[in-house]
Amino acid sequence: MTTFNPAFSPTATAYRPHAGRDRSQPSLMSRLLFIILIVVGIVGIAVTYVRINEKRTNLLESIDSLENTIAIRNKELNNLRVTAECHKGRCVLMQAQALGLQPPELGQVIRLHRSEPPASNPWEHETAVAGVNLGIRPASITP
Repeated sequence: MTTFNPAFSPTATAYRPHAGRDRSQPSLMSRLLFIILIVVGIVGIAVTYVRINEKRTNLLESIDSLENTIAIRNKELNNLRVTAECHKGRCVLMQAQALGLQPPELGQVIRLHRSEPPASNPWEHETAVAGVNLGIRPASITP
């Protein structure tokens, strides 16, 4: 006897067994691709870190060499300034000696302070520095 219901037919079954693998699990090939992707990513990050560290080291060396160059140039400029001041001082001294003036002896010149005389009466300031009595006006100092 033949049945006409295809649901009970052996060729048309509702359950088909899988051909040796379960489709809910990822395949071996996709697992390998995932692992390879992870390894390549880690290696890429490591290589990038090495390159950045190498560039950083080169930049630090460049900065150190520039700082040394700048320090040398600043020292040279300072030496040139000192040389120019000495030359200027010698020129002034030679001109003063040509006029017949003698440089002061050691201890002869004492600097009291560096302030300006008060604008109200500069004569009082000059007499105070010179140690002159305010009641007597010397002929060389005029108000």
